[in-house]
Amino acid sequence: MRKLFFTLFSSLLLAFTYGQTNVSGGIYSNTTWTSVNSPYIVTDTVVVFPGFTLTIEPGVTVKFNDGVVIEMRQSNFIAVGNSVDSITFTSNSSTPVAGIYQGLYFNDPTGIAIDYCVFKYALKAIYTKPWINFPLTVSHSTFSFNSDCLTQNVNGTNIFQCVFINNVIGMSWSGGACNLDNCYFENNTVAARVGGNRVNNCTFINNQVGLDAGEPGPTIITDCYFCNNDYACRVADDVGGNQSNFDTITGCTFSHNHIAYSDQFTYMTENIFFENDTALSQISFHDSIDFWHRTRTHMFNNDIFNNHVGIVFRGGYSPNSNTNNFCQNSVYNIVYTSSNNGAFPDQCYCITDSTQIAAAVYDGYDDITLGLLNFSPYANCNDSVLPVDTFYFCQNIVSGINPVKFPEESFTIYPNPTSSTFTLKNIAYSEKQLLYIFNTLGKIVYLEKLFGKNEYLIDANLTKGIYFIRVSDGAKSFVKKLVFE
Repeated sequence: MRKLFFTLFSSLLLAFTYGQTNVSGGIYSNTTWTSVNSPYIVTDTVVVFPGFTLTIEPGVTVKFNDGVVIEMRQSNFIAVGNSVDSITFTSNSSTPVAGIYQGLYFNDPTGIAIDYCVFKYALKAIYTKPWINFPLTVSHSTFSFNSDCLTQNVNGTNIFQCVFINNVIGMSWSGGACNLDNCYFENNTVAARVGGNRVNNCTFINNQVGLDAGEPGPTIITDCYFCNNDYACRVADDVGGNQSNFDTITGCTFSHNHIAYSDQFTYMTENIFFENDTALSQISFHDSIDFWHRTRTHMFNNDIFNNHVGIVFRGGYSPNSNTNNFCQNSVYNIVYTSSNNGAFPDQCYCITDSTQIAAAVYDGYDDITLGLLNFSPYANCNDSVLPVDTFYFCQNIVSGINPVKFPEESFTIYPNPTSSTFTLKNIAYSEKQLLYIFNTLGKIVYLEKLFGKNEYLIDANLTKGIYFIRVSDGAKSFVKKLVFE
């Protein structure tokens, strides 16, 4: 009886005051935090002991006092909200800042379910004991104003349809097999730092560093969109040059970034780089580390156009690189920075005039401290290889943790909601425009050119859900909400 009393009243303190529940200490039995007793105030460290389960109901808010943590110690954690009632983990401070409380710590967990949750102001919103082998899935969740959102090394991790906004580090997940799919990153210092992971169909906007992919490889990046980042994507794995690791980047779009892709190149194909300050660069983030083009570098069928600089090439081994289109880059197609003579494989420069091609290469002819770069274009190459429409620009879809505001002007949509087609009417201006349709994660799901008609019938073939329509001419844009039933 004394042990039972100790368990119920000493180790887990539940104080119901002013519609809230204060919690601290140990949890020694299966426990549910209910929406009726929300918010739960974590006044001091909570430990869920081995073999037991902490379940948090939809609609619950969990508030942490400064510096405290919830630890799952060989136990189960279930926090599954829904699209109507999410579960919120946040600070109990009236003036919260990033890192003001510890977060959720998983110490050899036996079961984790996290869906439709919101994490704010944590030092490490979700973090684990190093090198555990456990399937962790986090889906439909939002992370904002955290120092670090997801950190450590866990094999079998899946991050699906999550939003990371205004964090210091969105993800810091390396060394374990991790799938990052359909996620959105905006206004983070470092959006995602990963290694040996798969990153698919993700959007990176307005981050200082978008995707930082390092050791160990390979990291596979497919169908991602990088816009208006300082450094959009960096791949710098295994400085020793392990020939068995082939990082790949395929089908991605880079626009309006300072440096779109930097450091070591690996296998790149079918990517588009346009309107960046520098499209491709071997300039390292770390001045003390010298990343060279290696013999295992492959670049095929990439379009590099309308940038200030196409590629900054430091020399070293000549890359296995051809059939790329370096076209109409306004300052230089190639900037060569080695003091030794070097060679760059044949490329398409969209023109055949050798004088014009040479003028777009910066080497020892422009700066005597540099070596001379041997290059030559493919024959019969012209600007027909350029994409038909280069009228794109950066889109900020999410602000804070809410979707964009909706101006009332410019156009109308009917019917709305709709189950199939819809009509776009009363376009405010008649010059060339683009119609974008985004999902709630900021991913472009439909794109169509508009040429000044007053009315358009749109058949986007979308699934049920909420979407945002943006019509823009590049200088001004208007957004409205569209519901598919």
